Amino acid sequence: MRGEAPFFATFAPAHVLKGGTIPPDLRRELENVARRAEEQGADDIAQDLRETMTYILQCSSNTAFQGVLQRARERGILTKEEHKDYEKRLAVATCDGKGGICAFNGTGNSSRHLVAGLGLVHPALELLTEPPDQEAVNRALDSLAAMINDPVFGVSNIMAANVRNAIRIHSASGGSTNLMMHLVAAMLYGGYRFSLWDIDRIHKEHPVPDLFDYSLTEGRDIFALALQCCSGKIRGMETLFHELLENGVPMDLDAPTVTGTTWRERLSRKEGLSAGRVTDNPIILSKPRRPFSGVDVLTGNFFESAVVKISGMPTPQLDEFDKKAAFVLYYENEEDANRSLLDPDLLEHLKRERRFSHQNLRAMLRHNGPEHVERWKDMDYDELYDHMVNNHVLKIAVVISGQGPAAFGMPEMFTPMQHINANRTLRRLVTVISDGRYSGVTYGAAIGHMTPEALQGGGILYLKTGDLLYLDLRGKKIQFLDESAFQNGQLRFEFDSVRAARQPLAEQRLSRLRRRQRRVAAGNRLVAHTDAAHGVVPLAVAEEAELDYRNDVLLPQGRRVLR
Repeated sequence: MRGEAPFFATFAPAHVLKGGTIPPDLRRELENVARRAEEQGADDIAQDLRETMTYILQCSSNTAFQGVLQRARERGILTKEEHKDYEKRLAVATCDGKGGICAFNGTGNSSRHLVAGLGLVHPALELLTEPPDQEAVNRALDSLAAMINDPVFGVSNIMAANVRNAIRIHSASGGSTNLMMHLVAAMLYGGYRFSLWDIDRIHKEHPVPDLFDYSLTEGRDIFALALQCCSGKIRGMETLFHELLENGVPMDLDAPTVTGTTWRERLSRKEGLSAGRVTDNPIILSKPRRPFSGVDVLTGNFFESAVVKISGMPTPQLDEFDKKAAFVLYYENEEDANRSLLDPDLLEHLKRERRFSHQNLRAMLRHNGPEHVERWKDMDYDELYDHMVNNHVLKIAVVISGQGPAAFGMPEMFTPMQHINANRTLRRLVTVISDGRYSGVTYGAAIGHMTPEALQGGGILYLKTGDLLYLDLRGKKIQFLDESAFQNGQLRFEFDSVRAARQPLAEQRLSRLRRRQRRVAAGNRLVAHTDAAHGVVPLAVAEEAELDYRNDVLLPQGRRVLR
């Protein structure tokens, strides 16, 4: 684009790996660890370890086991040598020598679904359980050969013509938060003006239902989906595309794809198209689990944009956090967060150090748990704190700052999320907020990609432990609460005075952040790049993206699409 000749390609995603299983001898040893934990009064570790053992082994398993085994080691339940041995043996049982993508619905498989939704994956190569054979490769290459020199089938044009399809498939399938940034970057590199706000606008044009019943513990992982496709029962993203249409979601049927045909032509063949053909443990659904899904764009009074993966939260979990007040637990970087979140006595330390004021604790009780007020109102600090923790009335926003693209390359905040998930008590209390990057979700919401980032003076730089935030997840807002008003039973959102009062604190943090930046080689730092809402691409790429994806798109009939 931008005056260049079209680029032609077809994409062949890696096949899906079958999830690993814990070898019987190792399972017995881990069960013995759980029993030792119970004997020593560490029921939380025993429960968390047994729950982690119920999942298939996949690439996130290491971090999940690491968290609970580290806690067991710190309590003297197992030795350092045993810990290392268990992690090594779990890793060996996880990966496959043929390569491929793990069976969980993370960034790898979400990327497959998104790129297929963009029309860039031939169905012969889309969802496989083994590397593609020569016949499948030839089918894709034959289609590619027929498209070359027709600008309708250039990669950029196909991508732009299908961007609404891809966003709706990503939403309906509970795709990775990472792709909210990657899709923006792809569109900009293709020459199209695009940002997170365009994704948000498309997402809001029509509700996208949850049509993806995925589970790592009930036999509904992505390997199972690939098996259903390879058997001919369903047709992967073509089936999801069809079910979105059946549920009234508008899709661009006349957009071109790498088969050399449109979606309308591809879906005209009805064999294996309906999700209803899978009756045993279906993953793609005909009837929605709930009327909304996907990744939402958030705004608030202390930041401009952030994203949250609502699809990763079943409705009961969403209800536990939505419209709730949460205390900030602030970390200046991921390393500090990981050390703290691995502490088995973290909640006890917060209580003993009175990190959350008694007045605010009572105010949170009135707001988050009004049904408990009459019985708990006269309790002292320790007793009230314990009751609020045990009944999940206490909510904590773990804020991990200083992880944005300019500050530290925007690393994935996967490890702190897994440490929280591996702690049965903590995960019922915690929402994670960061200017770093996210793929998945904690039990509570994982709110990431926050802009402006801390290094650029964003509001996240000014927060501190003990502050109060209001989590309006369904309303797509996170607000900084006025403490005095909240203590008086009012929800007042005000942040400007906080920013002004904490300027010295912000300067100290920025100084430490700049020193920490030196851990990244100067030549590897992201300089002169856009922020997370604009794809984290070089400024020159963004500035030269001049095409309008709503108008500057060619259809196979030679018409331009108008939206």
